[in-house]
Amino acid sequence: MTPLHFPWLTLLFLSPALGTAAVFLWRDFAHKIGIGATLVGLGMAVGSWVELGSQKAVVDPLLPLLTLDPLGAPLVFCCAVTTAAVLFTMPKAHRTPELSAKFLASETVLLLTFSTVNPWFLALLFAAGAFLPWFEIRSRAFAVYMGASVLLFTLGVAAGPVRWACLPLVAAVLIRKGILPLHSWMPSFFQSARFGTALLFVIPQVGTYCAARLILPLAPHSILEAMGILALLTSVYAAALGLAQKDVRRMFGYFFMSQSAVVLAGITCDNLGGLAGGLTLWISSILSLTGFGVALRALEARRGLLSLDVFHGGYERMPLLAAGFLVLGLACVGIPGTLGFVAQELLVDGSVEAFPGFGFLVGIAAALNGITILRAYGALFCGTTTSPSQEQLRPRERLAMMGLVAFLLACGLWPVPLLKGNLSAASTLLQQRQGAPPQAKTISTAPERTSAPATKAFQDRASFRNTTPRTMARATLNLSTGATFDTGPNWSAR
Repeated sequence: MTPLHFPWLTLLFLSPALGTAAVFLWRDFAHKIGIGATLVGLGMAVGSWVELGSQKAVVDPLLPLLTLDPLGAPLVFCCAVTTAAVLFTMPKAHRTPELSAKFLASETVLLLTFSTVNPWFLALLFAAGAFLPWFEIRSRAFAVYMGASVLLFTLGVAAGPVRWACLPLVAAVLIRKGILPLHSWMPSFFQSARFGTALLFVIPQVGTYCAARLILPLAPHSILEAMGILALLTSVYAAALGLAQKDVRRMFGYFFMSQSAVVLAGITCDNLGGLAGGLTLWISSILSLTGFGVALRALEARRGLLSLDVFHGGYERMPLLAAGFLVLGLACVGIPGTLGFVAQELLVDGSVEAFPGFGFLVGIAAALNGITILRAYGALFCGTTTSPSQEQLRPRERLAMMGLVAFLLACGLWPVPLLKGNLSAASTLLQQRQGAPPQAKTISTAPERTSAPATKAFQDRASFRNTTPRTMARATLNLSTGATFDTGPNWSAR
């Protein structure tokens, strides 16, 4: 591995780690210290991602245990963004040194998790990440589920690189991600924990990362196929339950379950397009779900606990919050123009090919989740309000929400740089799984057509400006892998 020219990764986790100690030394400035530490960490994440560039992997010169590759680099960035958004938008009543320190400690664990490939270090961080939220909620059900998950994960790591070791690892990941039938802890967790705590624990999807690092290279095809099918069934099941919820927090819990399950189904695909789509959707879901959760927390801070069985109104008083809520919610399900749209298009093709008879469930889950978002928007912002209070967004809340919206839109309109990194990560994962370089697969309804028009459009600057995000995704795959993904004008008529 190539060593970094600057110890980005060491400073990356030291920023929130030292900030955790500093908030107790200067308690009156705890919130400002927390924001400063997250911003420094975000800068280190960007620096390490930029220095990685097109390299396969880099190692920190001070701590060789910390490594970064195309799979972990965007996830480290997304975790830093999530923590910054949670701290930026923290209500004034919650700005205590203890809560700021807990959020910074959670960020430290997350950044270390996505910056290592060492199995035992992953097991330690897997357990630490589950302990932090339990310390707040002290729920017996949560302790049972997470305790079982940690024990199974440790057992799988201790078994070493043998085939049967994937079984406890798979069980641990399914529990952590709330996949059927091991999901009952998640909706109640969102009801009992603070919104910020819940976001930092579940949104980064640590279970997916552990599956990509430890399960994908080891598990036989039948196990991965079973995981993918369970994940697809969970996505539809959770989306259907989310549509019927009256409590906003339970709705968000089921909504997240559905989105997280789709990401897990994507990384279990055995084709390059589906796997790249799953990795892209992973990044998109972290950012969009963070923004959606921040919008819900801002609304909850103004109104108290929210219900979906009445119309609350308030659009005329807070149009920016309403617009951000709707855009970020629909970005989760792949509204055109956002990064999620590109990811969903690639993932649908790949899941249909990898799971014949079940891949179409991705589209059903997205449709149900889209209806859930529109229903929640109507209940929370439409109708007549009787509240006399002004509910405008504060500058920090506005900056966090609009920044996430802008990033998702920018990546949706120009997804090529991000897709190239995800294609490199997907190619590496397929090589580890198959023991050989992945073969490019043809995805086209017109065999006589080639990818020449798409390649020409990609190379021609004027033509490329007029292509759609879907065409850009296919063109990037063509140039990076040599596959013939259909990008012609009749593709949408399939």
